[in-house]
Amino acid sequence: MDVDLTDPMATDGGEVLTYNRMEAKPIAGEHCRFCGRERVPLVKTRCCEQWICCDTAFMSFRGGGYCQFAHENDSACHFHYNEGHQGSLHDCGECRRFFGEDDFKQRCEGPGNEPLYERESMEVVGSVGAKFRARKIGISQIPIDSFSKPPGGGRMAMQTRIVMIRHQLPPTRGCEMKFTRRHDLDPQTRIEIVKHVWIHQGIYGKMTQIAQEYHISRTFLSQLSWAAKHHLEDLLSDPQHLVEPPDVLLEPWILLLRLEGQCSMPSLASIFQHFDYQPHSVGSLSESLRDYGRCVPSTLSMPHKKVVLSLSDAICAIRAPILVTIAAHSTAILTIELASDRSAQTWETPLQDLGAHRFHSLGMASDRGVGLQAGSQAAWQAGCWVCDQFHACQDLFTRCHQLERKA
Repeated sequence: MDVDLTDPMATDGGEVLTYNRMEAKPIAGEHCRFCGRERVPLVKTRCCEQWICCDTAFMSFRGGGYCQFAHENDSACHFHYNEGHQGSLHDCGECRRFFGEDDFKQRCEGPGNEPLYERESMEVVGSVGAKFRARKIGISQIPIDSFSKPPGGGRMAMQTRIVMIRHQLPPTRGCEMKFTRRHDLDPQTRIEIVKHVWIHQGIYGKMTQIAQEYHISRTFLSQLSWAAKHHLEDLLSDPQHLVEPPDVLLEPWILLLRLEGQCSMPSLASIFQHFDYQPHSVGSLSESLRDYGRCVPSTLSMPHKKVVLSLSDAICAIRAPILVTIAAHSTAILTIELASDRSAQTWETPLQDLGAHRFHSLGMASDRGVGLQAGSQAAWQAGCWVCDQFHACQDLFTRCHQLERKA
């Protein structure tokens, strides 16, 4: 949310004291105690009674980038107030047990969690022909443009500025710990550590407590647990007997070069002969391909009648349609041929051929092509025809557009 700097600002903090963010306004002489920004809408926090910037929009996503959302959702201060705990936050044992020592410390310190900025007064003395000099006189709420006469003559002005009252160290991950090689951790001690980890697995804060007891890092504790689990899995798993595969599998190479590479049989034999693969004669390779062909089941000569629901459509390729019919359940291609047009007679012929190959069609689903519809009805008079939803909706939108234009 952008603050309009032309909006009127309250001159008295007491007049606009509010806890409702939607009623907040910028307050003259006040600033957000958590980020130091001025001329932003301010409200009082219910937990620590500090001025904090907020978003006044009715629909606010994560506080609009202001400090109120982070303080009320992430800080231990607001959690302590909201849960109704008694006494000081830093002396509250319930909050410490709930968050854990490390998380509790992070939620008590840093931006959004505690006040970091305060207004500081500066006494500025000036005289004609002399430079101004400033002297810090402490933290107070003195008006910005109040003037008084210094004892030595000249003119003295009281100015204020917002300063950070607590400098934050750069954030670190977890507790900062110096790396040392622990020669005292013998194998038996490491086994005891892993046993403690597995026994207390899933208990909140227990891993940190174990790491502190043995004076090790959480990372090293996780490494020990992972290494122990890995070695136990290898020890207790069933032995796997490794079988050495053959050096070269010729069948995939024969099929890839012949079908995808479109190599002729002499070229295929030359390639195999160059790499000293056996067999590499044209006759042996041709016999192998014929054997592969015999193993592939034929979808056009079925041993018994097959009931299918077919899907038909035309694929246009260089001004000539390719007529395709597939089975809806298995997506197996039943017929595919290059045709000269998409007329009813052209569609009727391949659809009638399916009956000769022991396929019985319950019906067909397709678009609203005139030739396709007429050809399917001529081939399967008893079968039903269903229009696919995409083309049905497309025709409906076209009709709606025509009606809208007429209206």
